[in-house]
Amino acid sequence: MTQPPGPKSKKARQIAIPRAVASLLASRIEGRPPDDLVFSTQHGQPLRNLNWRRDARWNQVCAELELAGLTPHDLRRTFGSLTRLAGAD
Repeated sequence: MTQPPGPKSKKARQIAIPRAVASLLASRIEGRPPDDLVFSTQHGQPLRNLNWRRDARWNQVCAELELAGLTPHDLRRTFGSLTRLAGAD
């Protein structure tokens, strides 16, 4: 399986995640090789923005909700802003 490139900085990154999420991820990767993808397409390929948007019907759902133009990154920014407002570092 072809692996996606590493982080832009070429250095490993550490992120803080809630224990509940760590538990879910641990069960998802149990028994897999260390270099296997955690999330992939139905065919085991790297999950990319375009294939995820297609499979999740992102554009169609956004249009139905009258949110045309909304991107997954917009949700990331909103999450970051709300988290910061709630007092996170």
